[in-house]
Amino acid sequence: MSNKRNLLADTIFFLSRHLSLREFIALAKLISLVYYNLNITSRSIVKNNMKSMHMKFSIKQYLNFAQFLSENVYLFNNEINLSRFAFHNLDVIEEAVKSGKRVFLITVHYGNWEMAGQSMQKLGYNLSVIFEKKTNWIYEYIDKIRTKYGLKLIEKHVSAEDIKKEADSGRIISFLIDHKSTNIALKQMKFLGIDTELPYGWYKLIKRLDAVPVCVLTRYENHKHHVYFFNSEDFSFDDYYIQFEKMIKKDIYQYDFYNQMWKDISF
Repeated sequence: MSNKRNLLADTIFFLSRHLSLREFIALAKLISLVYYNLNITSRSIVKNNMKSMHMKFSIKQYLNFAQFLSENVYLFNNEINLSRFAFHNLDVIEEAVKSGKRVFLITVHYGNWEMAGQSMQKLGYNLSVIFEKKTNWIYEYIDKIRTKYGLKLIEKHVSAEDIKKEADSGRIISFLIDHKSTNIALKQMKFLGIDTELPYGWYKLIKRLDAVPVCVLTRYENHKHHVYFFNSEDFSFDDYYIQFEKMIKKDIYQYDFYNQMWKDISF
């Protein structure tokens, strides 16, 4: 890592040690306003994604992202505060675990999904998250934060057999299903009003391994992260995206529009 990036990382984590969480978030939001005005590439990606959905661009997107990212970074030097979370239908995941079957946790890039995983790990649920390894320097730190409480990261190129072994060891396998992946099956469908291709392999794997699927989504409301669980054993492939879309639209600006995740296609 370059000297400039080392200095930036040192500064960020120095501040995370000496500021309260509220102060750290406020500073991140202030920086995000500057970033919004200066970072043309990032703003262009967000605006293009929103335009595809026929949505008006809003600074709320930047402010939400700043809060969620700063909350995650703050964990590098501080402990997670579970009092900032409200769990809804927690019995759904508890019953799935008690069933003795393999359990798959399905979610999307919405709200502070990173913190939701950390909170579940802190509660004692052993999560193994299928993820895409990023090369950007900041992820050297983000990945350390992600695994702080025992959450396990599994790169997305692993085989179905490896995932089966992980599930058989008693860990909950977690998938984020709203971004494309180059190494699994894709299916054409409409999500958030856009004709696109979305991963299908995770759904086939649930059926193949006779796993219990549980959906989870987190939304920041009334100064707390609300984590919602719902049983999805009877869901079709399309049902997952329909359910998530309904929940996302309650506050669309908490969705992650920072990736070029969609492209228009013809059926």
